[in-house]
Amino acid sequence: MKKLVVEYQKLRMSEPNKEDLVKFLINNDIPEDKTEEFISVYDNAFKAGVNHVITHGASSKKIDFGNNPLFDSAFNMGKHIFKRESSFLYRHQDIIIGIIISTLIILITKKV
Repeated sequence: MKKLVVEYQKLRMSEPNKEDLVKFLINNDIPEDKTEEFISVYDNAFKAGVNHVITHGASSKKIDFGNNPLFDSAFNMGKHIFKRESSFLYRHQDIIIGIIISTLIILITKKV
């Protein structure tokens, strides 16, 4: 399941239309009548993983892991991706803040 979730996430990152997602799932042995459920579980679990990072685990205390491999894999994917992206921003926050302040100063002084 983990490999399918990784490949599915790669496809999601390319911003495909729904038909492409369904076709991908069918080509990976997900029955056509289960594709909507897959997409819904994946989306909810991915968001729950992101929320887990944002709330430092508080939002996921009542989640019953281990019952749905798709949910567990998508949750971990959301958690991993958000941690990676947010750690980049955290490590470079001084530079980012400096760029924002410099840009605001330039915009303000140009209007005067």
